[in-house]
Order: sequence, then structure tokens, then C-alpha cells
Amino acid sequence: MTMTAHRIHRRDGGGIQACWRRRPAGRGAIGGDWIDAFRLDDGRLAVTIGDAAGHDAVTWR
Repeated sequence: MTMTAHRIHRRDGGGIQACWRRRPAGRGAIGGDWIDAFRLDDGRLAVTIGDAAGHDAVTWR
């Protein structure tokens, strides 16, 4: 399996390093997963991870 640079995401959280990889859904598939990390105004690191329920166009509507 090959990973390309545009699919690897890195964030430095001041002593915490996070790395994750996203893979696009297959052709015609609808995905609802997400992950993000960002620094809050008070210096803390916030991490969000989510998964929308359902895996087809009927659920998406």
C-alpha cells in the first residue's frame, strides 16, 4: 500500500503530535467521517472525530 503526501495530515499540538490518513470512499460511495485538530484560544488542543450514520444515498437524503 502506498501513501502519498497529500493524504497524510499532521498537526503539532505543542508537545503532542498527531498524524492521520484519509482514504477516499469508493466510486459512487457516500462517506460521512471526519477528523480535525486545532488549537483553542487558551492554548489547549481540540480534536474532533465523527462518523455520520448510514452508508448509502437514501440515508444521505
